Amino acid sequence: MEHILISHSLDNPLKLYDHITQVSKASKYLLSNKLLNFNGISKKQIEDLSVLIAVSHDFGKSTSFFQEYILSKVNGTKYIGKEENKSHSLISAFFGWYMTEKWISKNPELEDHWKHFLPFAVFVAIEGHHGKYKSIDDVLNTIDSSFNLLNTQINNVIAEIFTYEFSGLELFECDDFSIETIESIGSKLRKFDRKYKGMNIESQIEHRILALLLYSVLLESDKAYLALDDPQQYNREPIDIPSDIVDNYLKTVESKKSIDEERNKAYTQTISSLYTFPLNERIHSITLPTGLGKTLLSASWALKLRDRINTESGFLPKIIVSLPFLSIIEQTDKIYKEFLAELYQKHQSKLYMPRYSIADFEYKNGIDNKELSDNSIDFFLNVWNSEIIVSTFDQLLYSLFSLKAKHLMRFHNLFNSIIVFDEIQALPSDLWKPFEYFFKKIAEVGNSHILLMSATQPDFFQGPIERVPNHESYFKDKERVTLNINPTPKSVEDFISEIPSFLDTNSDKSLMIVLNTKKSSKLVFKKIKDMIETKQIVKRPILYLSSLVAPSQRSKRILKMKDLLKEENPLIVTTQCIEAGVDIDVDYIIRDWAPLDSIFQVCGRCNRNGEKSKGVIEIIRLKSDKDKLFAESIYDEVLLDCTAYSMKNSLSINEGDFYEHGKEYFELVKNRLGRSMKIVEAFAQYTHKYNNSTVSIKKLLRGDVHQEQFIVSSLDDELPAEIRNALSIQNRWERRYKMKRLGKRIAANSISVEFERWTPLDPDDITKEKIKGLVRVLDTKFYDVCNVGLDVDLKNTVNHTLNV
Repeated sequence: MEHILISHSLDNPLKLYDHITQVSKASKYLLSNKLLNFNGISKKQIEDLSVLIAVSHDFGKSTSFFQEYILSKVNGTKYIGKEENKSHSLISAFFGWYMTEKWISKNPELEDHWKHFLPFAVFVAIEGHHGKYKSIDDVLNTIDSSFNLLNTQINNVIAEIFTYEFSGLELFECDDFSIETIESIGSKLRKFDRKYKGMNIESQIEHRILALLLYSVLLESDKAYLALDDPQQYNREPIDIPSDIVDNYLKTVESKKSIDEERNKAYTQTISSLYTFPLNERIHSITLPTGLGKTLLSASWALKLRDRINTESGFLPKIIVSLPFLSIIEQTDKIYKEFLAELYQKHQSKLYMPRYSIADFEYKNGIDNKELSDNSIDFFLNVWNSEIIVSTFDQLLYSLFSLKAKHLMRFHNLFNSIIVFDEIQALPSDLWKPFEYFFKKIAEVGNSHILLMSATQPDFFQGPIERVPNHESYFKDKERVTLNINPTPKSVEDFISEIPSFLDTNSDKSLMIVLNTKKSSKLVFKKIKDMIETKQIVKRPILYLSSLVAPSQRSKRILKMKDLLKEENPLIVTTQCIEAGVDIDVDYIIRDWAPLDSIFQVCGRCNRNGEKSKGVIEIIRLKSDKDKLFAESIYDEVLLDCTAYSMKNSLSINEGDFYEHGKEYFELVKNRLGRSMKIVEAFAQYTHKYNNSTVSIKKLLRGDVHQEQFIVSSLDDELPAEIRNALSIQNRWERRYKMKRLGKRIAANSISVEFERWTPLDPDDITKEKIKGLVRVLDTKFYDVCNVGLDVDLKNTVNHTLNV
């Protein structure tokens, strides 16, 4: 039979039957490569459900309204029908529910809880495949407002759709689908809503994980054949990576640091223990002091575990490395490219992919020299089509906790993977419980392994097994630094007045001052700079670092710090952006009051390699002119209270005692988590709300602040003109990809500025140009290229900026 219905208006219009065939094939392919271990439902049944979703996801495109719309696009004419009539996701979701009920009747061995949940899982996957992943309330509200539309659409379904058959699913079995069917499903949804909150939360979490797996597979499969230049490119065959590749790389690295012996011992013992534990132990930790080479150790550990899993379980897992800060992601990206070397040159992006804001918009498959289309590049980057991915906490957690389709499309990559969370202590405490509950279940049902790494292991995750033998000894033997605490609050002015004496006393040392706010750090830097210029203090190199400085300059300044520290005694003034993972080594640090994990992290930038006389970290408590500690405006009160309690009897702490203080601190924090469990319930129970607000992973990670991005044109003179040209392109896809290609330069040469509702300053006040009404270019007089970066006081009008 010739098929008439069309799904997409390509140069050669794609038939609906052919599109469903492609999506079904891709869905089956993605799941066939996964080893799954859900309770009470088999892998074969999950594959069947995935195909069922693929078959029903575009049912709504069979209405006469959608066909009129798509034919108008094919013919280049105007669609004159109602916009809402051509929508297809909601009616397709109802059809998917109906098909699922019939499928369940043929699978009586399914456990009852799956029978009750799976129709809803199919419904939300299909309904949200062009938008967001909805809560139960969102679904019910959509249904209540769409009954008349659904009635109109169902009376205009073209019968051809019921002649389709795919993988044993015959749509004619559902040709009695009617408005009465929809009304019945609506009633079942309301009943489901009333009962679901009373279920066991462990089961709810497993339900959501399976539902997200099905949704993720649909999202990728729906785009796969449309995005690819050649179907042969859609090949997820794993690449063999020698498990000793890091070992061989380390043989080429020359180092004569005193810490090397300890670093080698930790490496050897940790790697040796990898072959002794059973593979059903899936949650691991590596806890070592700063400077002991955790990046290379974890890479080697993950690659050897990958090889062992292949030998014993028959599949090669993907490796996903997640880090919290841009500076250490760049550093890690460089290290991975160095040890992968020739293998990376051969396989390119198919082997290794960095995914963060200033990574290139490029994908090279290592198969041929053909240049991929922008559409294909975008697709491969978005679905993380690589063996090793290095990305941010944000992007990895978005793939589980976001409600947006573009993020959740990556979710299935968390299955059959080795997931490394470096600097795990940087995870906000509100996310501790969601992280623990969901990743533990993903490890169980998805046959994945989770590795938590830190010098200050937060120990919030129940049950990780430490993989460094006798790891406490590496801490207790350390005598690199002493931490001194000055409990008396002081004003910034008083602190500045003490600086000349401090610098004079420590003229033979490299120094770093770490402050909590951008404003206080900028003020202190400027005052010290003035003292040097007016010869109140002896001249020495002085560098500034904070998020007021664009990423391209921050990277260069970190490199400059490292170079200066080899020969001179510079003074570095910075915010907490320097804390974790940045490989610099100073003699003396002053740090404003902060949570204990942040304090211990900054200690790792002092006498890092243990080659100098004992380093000193001095903790002070700076207060604002309103007599409030700066720390209290930045950090959670619970964290600060727990820090104070854990250090109540200690004004001086040797590094050898850090480990025990850290354990006490994290235990105190863990016992005071309140909101964290509510967030677990918001996701598990499909309310997507806590404290009467929609849960937002972005806000949980970055805070509830409004930010505006500004291009700093003085750092890339040609960038504004190129953005202007890109935004002038008429074709929306060409325009979009041109902007994506500029994305790395935009991210590298921009600053993000927070504007509170009460801020007197308006974004327009510091904007030189707003390109096409979309992209702000900063007025260059507000950016100090050589020193503090953005130089404006957001609490005053422009006339009261600090340097105008």
